[in-house]
Amino acid sequence: MQLTETVKLYPNKYQTELIKATMTEYISTVNHLVFDAINVFEMLSPS
Repeated sequence: MQLTETVKLYPNKYQTELIKATMTEYISTVNHLVFDAINVFEMLSPS
């Protein structure tokens, strides 16, 4: 059995900026990983 609950958070200004900065860094990291994966795939595929 799994119990779940939805909670609404109301971050203050500092927390909002911290969340935005963290998400920006996360998105940038994912973009770099995808870019590297595409480059590896292109290097391995025959021309």
